Amino acid sequence: MSEVSNIPLQQSIRDLGQADKNFFNSCTGKRQGKKVKPPKFKLRKSTQSARFRTGGFKINQHQVYLAKIG
Repeated sequence: MSEVSNIPLQQSIRDLGQADKNFFNSCTGKRQGKKVKPPKFKLRKSTQSARFRTGGFKINQHQVYLAKIG
């Protein structure tokens, strides 16, 4: 775990929390608009993605440096 950046891991937990909140608010009627389906987990075959916060990367003229990845 010390070799992997914690930012994408935290972001995935944050995304799951928001998806659950939207689903349960939709079920109880607290959320306006159409009903939201329960969250789905990404499959290994799907396109993988990661988002980094401001402190998670640096952009130079010819390269991008990701924290703990290089």
